[in-house]
Amino acid sequence: EYVGPHTTLLGDVVICAARVATDAVELGYTEDEMALYLLIHGILHIMGHDHDQPDQASEMAQLVEEIFQRFTS
Repeated sequence: EYVGPHTTLLGDVVICAARVATDAVELGYTEDEMALYLLIHGILHIMGHDHDQPDQASEMAQLVEEIFQRFTS
């Protein structure tokens, strides 16, 4: 796809299928749910959210869960 001068590209989210499969089993998600969860997590990083500090981690986890629930409820 052409990315022209009026396009704003914030970043890419790359999701490893092997990680999706492993994490899904460990966390009790389907692979589709896990991929969605990781996509949401990655997009939040692109938007500037992080989880280096405990307060940041709590806020980011809550955002991921709220958005995830909108798609899976």
